[in-house]
Amino acid sequence: MLISKWMDVYPVSTASSGITIDCLRKSFSNHGLPEMLVSDNAAYFVSAEFKDFMNKNGIRHVTSAPFYASSNSLAERAIQTFKTMMKKAGERSVASKMARVLFSYRITPQSTTGISPAKMLVGRKLRSTLDLLHPDLH
Repeated sequence: MLISKWMDVYPVSTASSGITIDCLRKSFSNHGLPEMLVSDNAAYFVSAEFKDFMNKNGIRHVTSAPFYASSNSLAERAIQTFKTMMKKAGERSVASKMARVLFSYRITPQSTTGISPAKMLVGRKLRSTLDLLHPDLH
């Protein structure tokens, strides 16, 4: 099984089960329901409300081992990559910066797979301004 490494990012002021569920609903409305969701053991991921949401949507929820960061290394690396890209982005508004960073990340082939997250998840290459330099002549 290949992991797409697609990132959805939602700015929130506080973290709670309700807010997390709202963000997941937005993501699921775009991509459909996943078979499995992997998270850490944060309180909002292990609450009764969150477990009920996962069960009602037929999603298997797997948590990483508590206090064992290497078991959640993919997520930790994705967060580190996102934060680094955000620091380097020159946009003024946070929303504009996030959109540019996520688009760049999603169209860039991953070193482990050689395929971009967009290609893996959506099944096609997303058009970017780089395509203007090398147009498809077909």
